[in-house]
Amino acid sequence: MTNVKQTTEPSLISEILNSAAFSNRWRENFLNVVLRAAVILGAIILIFNFHGDFRIVGIYAGLFLILLVVTFAPVPYSIRAGILSSLVYVIGTTILLGWGMSADATMFLLGFIAITALLFDHRLGIAALVLTIVTMTIIGWLVLNGSFKLLVTPNAKGLITDWTGDGLDMIVPGSVIVLAVYFLKREFNAVLRQVREIFQALQAEQAQLEKRVAERTTDLVKANQKTEEQALRLRTVAEVSRTAATVAEQGQLMNLLTNLISQQLGFYHIGIFLLDDQHEYAILNAANSGGGMKMLARGHRLQVGQQGIVGYVTSSGQPRIALNVGADAVFFNNPDLPDTRSEMCLPLKVNNTIIGALDIQAAEANAFSEEDYSILSILADQVAIAIQNVRSKEETKRALQEAENASSQLTGHAWKEYSSSRDVKGYQFRGMRAEPIEFESNSEDANDTIHVPIRLRGIIIGNLKLNRSGDRYSWSDDELAIAQATADRVALALEGARLLEDSLKKANKERVIGEISARISSSPGIESILRLAAQELGTAISGSEVTIQLEQSRIKINQ
Repeated sequence: MTNVKQTTEPSLISEILNSAAFSNRWRENFLNVVLRAAVILGAIILIFNFHGDFRIVGIYAGLFLILLVVTFAPVPYSIRAGILSSLVYVIGTTILLGWGMSADATMFLLGFIAITALLFDHRLGIAALVLTIVTMTIIGWLVLNGSFKLLVTPNAKGLITDWTGDGLDMIVPGSVIVLAVYFLKREFNAVLRQVREIFQALQAEQAQLEKRVAERTTDLVKANQKTEEQALRLRTVAEVSRTAATVAEQGQLMNLLTNLISQQLGFYHIGIFLLDDQHEYAILNAANSGGGMKMLARGHRLQVGQQGIVGYVTSSGQPRIALNVGADAVFFNNPDLPDTRSEMCLPLKVNNTIIGALDIQAAEANAFSEEDYSILSILADQVAIAIQNVRSKEETKRALQEAENASSQLTGHAWKEYSSSRDVKGYQFRGMRAEPIEFESNSEDANDTIHVPIRLRGIIIGNLKLNRSGDRYSWSDDELAIAQATADRVALALEGARLLEDSLKKANKERVIGEISARISSSPGIESILRLAAQELGTAISGSEVTIQLEQSRIKINQ
């Protein structure tokens, strides 16, 4: 039934949509062809009428420019179609005003009716027909009674029979065109309605089929129950993964996992054992049952390889299932869990290294199937990975904290040496300009004095002190925020300046060493090398006495 929905319904919808859009696509293509043909025809007309009446030529030129714009510019369909229809009407009217009723005027006005009906609908086609009749009537009446003279042939009025006959020759085919377009579109809409009715009938039939299928699937509910249970176990595995990604503390993670597994899978006791550092004991770290809480309180542990199913699993690395604990030789009869009838213990491994065990106990005998073992093995792997990830995060956090502490200590030591070597201890501003402070003041602070520590990586390297000089004694929040932000930026700037000075000193040292090495290397003899080395080193280290001595000779230079 699903295949019927996926194949029949989309194809019918696609067919209906294509049918509904057919008219728009056809009109768009037709409009593009007509516009390009009109550009070619307009260019020819403009060329042949270039030496004619300047008024007619001007009208043609303006119309031709408009035609070029709507043909090649990205203009919406309705505007392009309306301009094209209007251009044809204006050309036909211009021919009437210039030459009177002629074959050209009739052709263009008839084209105006046909284009309007095709590009829009029959109602606008009728309006175009009425407009054409009114235009011909008004122009003919004005010309025949002498109120208007034709622009190109002012003396050629013509007879009323000419105007009437030519008008009828144009009106009759125009009416036929409008009626033909109307009937064509009406038939098309009728076909589209039929398609929609067929589609609705198919939908009703599909609903009936779905109803019959739903009635027959009732018998399959019991058969699918086991599949749903397996799906629940798989969802539990996924939930364990999501929980592990959001918890950063090991104890909290294991408590959440034991409760989650028990709630989702219905087992009355879930315990997570982890091995100690010596791998001698499996220690219970988390449990969900009341008996498990008692075991946790007294520090319950089992000797690896010696006690119970947990001891066996943590020693061998192999899972063990006791469908009837009374018949299992290695089962540990725990008085805190008297209701246990079945037990499954799965090793927790990370990279083939045993880190603990997942102990699952049920109050029913034969509670575990082969499918349960497959799913719960995946669950045990997820628990092991989750625990290992939390451990890694905690170790990384400790290492980061140690690195931060070491960095703070190095920063404090560096700034202690740096500040002790500076003659100027700071600057103060008292309204005029900043002046250096050459010694620390021990005077007591006024009541309006605030101190903002200058901190760098948690180490205070300076102090920003502010005194209120006016009558105000309180500081606004904005002023305190400015002071704190200034202290923070001063700390960063000072550290940057200190590091820059250290870099410059190191660079200068390397430069001096390089220069001394270059000069020494260029010396030709041993005595020359010794003399030059002593001299260069004494010059580089001012106020020093340098002695370079071999076994039998000594060269001494005092600086």
